[in-house]
Amino acid sequence: MKTSIIIWTYNQLGHLLQCVDSIRRYTDFEQVELIIIDGHSVDGTREWLKTQPDLIVICYDQSLSYLKGCNEGIKIASGDNILLLDNDVTVSHGWLDNLIYCLYSNEQIGAVAPVTNNCAYYQTVAVHYQTMDEMQAYARKHNQPNPRVWEERIKLVGYCMLVKKSVIDDIGLLDESFDPGYLADEDYSFRIRQQGYKLLLCRDTFVHHAGDVHYFKSDNTNYHQLLSINLEKFTAKWGFNPAYSTWIRHDIIGLIENPKAQSIKVLEIGCACGATLLKIKDIYPNANLYGIELNDQAALSAKLFADVIAADIEKTALPYEEGYFDYVILADVLEHLENPWRALENIRTYLKPGGQLLASIPNVMHFSVLRNLLQGNWSYEEAGILDKTHLRFFTLNEMKKMFIGAGYTVNNCRPNYIYESIGDQQFTSILAGLAGNDQLKEQFRAYQYVVTAGNPAAALPAPRQEELKVNKICFITCENDDILHQQFLAHIAALEIPDGYEVEVLSIQDSVSMASAYNQAIGKSNAKYKVYLHPDVFIIHKQFIQEMLTVFANPQIGVMGVVGSSQLPANGIWWESSCCYGKVYDSHSGIMGLVAFREVEQSYQDVQCVDGLMMVTQYDLPWREDLFTGWHFYDLAQSMEFIRSGYRIVVPRQQQPWCMHNCGVVNLGNGYEVYRQVFANHYLQELQSKS
Repeated sequence: MKTSIIIWTYNQLGHLLQCVDSIRRYTDFEQVELIIIDGHSVDGTREWLKTQPDLIVICYDQSLSYLKGCNEGIKIASGDNILLLDNDVTVSHGWLDNLIYCLYSNEQIGAVAPVTNNCAYYQTVAVHYQTMDEMQAYARKHNQPNPRVWEERIKLVGYCMLVKKSVIDDIGLLDESFDPGYLADEDYSFRIRQQGYKLLLCRDTFVHHAGDVHYFKSDNTNYHQLLSINLEKFTAKWGFNPAYSTWIRHDIIGLIENPKAQSIKVLEIGCACGATLLKIKDIYPNANLYGIELNDQAALSAKLFADVIAADIEKTALPYEEGYFDYVILADVLEHLENPWRALENIRTYLKPGGQLLASIPNVMHFSVLRNLLQGNWSYEEAGILDKTHLRFFTLNEMKKMFIGAGYTVNNCRPNYIYESIGDQQFTSILAGLAGNDQLKEQFRAYQYVVTAGNPAAALPAPRQEELKVNKICFITCENDDILHQQFLAHIAALEIPDGYEVEVLSIQDSVSMASAYNQAIGKSNAKYKVYLHPDVFIIHKQFIQEMLTVFANPQIGVMGVVGSSQLPANGIWWESSCCYGKVYDSHSGIMGLVAFREVEQSYQDVQCVDGLMMVTQYDLPWREDLFTGWHFYDLAQSMEFIRSGYRIVVPRQQQPWCMHNCGVVNLGNGYEVYRQVFANHYLQELQSKS
């Protein structure tokens, strides 16, 4: 297999020398042909190229544009693959082998690209090297083939794009109407996908990119005008604005809290070309994706991988079952609707009880709007808070009123900010002074709010004790990974079961939260003793059941866990307490090891809370899924509920840890701080007043 590397160059000899040298050093030249197209350089590039016998060189005697040059290179290429490479790229160890490995891993893949230090559209990774030697050392470590980090994309930036020659034969050459080059790679990406091929970003491959705008000649004074013209061309050709319609909303995606292997159902209203949905699929590979998009041309892109309908959300009867979705996304949509209040009511029908609506809404209270208003201006713009397509305008208070009025609980409103000059900061202080409320300053600074609103969960199950089987133990987990679950079952099967007792295992799948899953378990199991376990927790103490029964011989004890705290700190983070007890094998640092707190001297130690990695109960109390709709602080809340009901919570004495927690590096994002605040508001003040 041969790869034709095509480089167009014009008056950047320094970059070209470094680029070609790196290809010679880090590429098997028997597997490539290097084609250099010179667009009439006058800085010595042409003279140098004529001295390089191992290169295929075409020098034009008149100016030749970037796209025309690339197409001329493609026409003479003899390779099985075409690699379009900018002349300010420095390649690295293993770069091409990695890209080819990915390109041919599936016949549906049409083109691939690496990550770099300087690039648009989220293809950049953070680096700290200072020299090219340091860069190569970094790249050698980075460039380890790893299919798990490949990511499907709706477009790739063309600074280093590897395409199968058969795909180019199928779709044709680069569209030269996009000269001098802006948006040509996006156009090519959409053409590749339109023919049924996939685009993959190889996060296991790094090259250095200086980032010079090489296809604009240095004497070009019409840069911004050309950008505008090409944007108009693209929109006319494809029917949508490429910047708006390909935006990946990482701020919205970060609010999804579920375990990565869970089969969540996500609907994005206003999904455009589907970039955000595709990123969700990358993070949650078992996710079921749905979209609604008003622009039928943009919807065609999203339809390639998701169940998408082209429709007006306010005029269409939705074809979904009630209570179907875990998440509904409305990113910059509500302000465009005639009646967003009614739309929210209708959408809630399709959210699961405990499901989440994730929305972003511009803040009309932003200082930029108020400053113009004070000067007598309310001017609509092409984009921004006063976008001319916006029909409704909201402050933070009005946003909350809208969601609450539509039947949601508002869990969080997180502000997004834009750049502020010193004058802007002074102006917001003046506004707060005029309002007589310094706390309003943050609302004047917020450009947009990202809102998490929940569909209230159903009524909590009533406690029941009399019908529970006193000789039955139920092991409960939220299954989301088949391999982990098989290990989980194997460890349960290895436990010693006392005579006269029976064991059952209950796996809850696709729940919207831990509390919701555990309430389902209460409704399904009649076992007196319930062992709630994270799916990555394995019980390794074979006499666990007998030890548990010994602790629960005291009827005042309601909950037992393997680690916990006897005095919660003011921030609610139990492991930051100075009074922690228990032990567990744990891998939160990235390496499995013993995590040991204070030793329990007696048979058990009374505590205020235990960690949810393992919580064992002998009474059924409902879990607070009405408050904790995600994956954090549900365990501490349940500890508090047992204390409120008059029960004791304990950590038993363990000679050796009873269980192993194979959790990997802990992620304290995804709603952690939100639920910490919920916990603090509902429990900590009460707990501290009793202390």
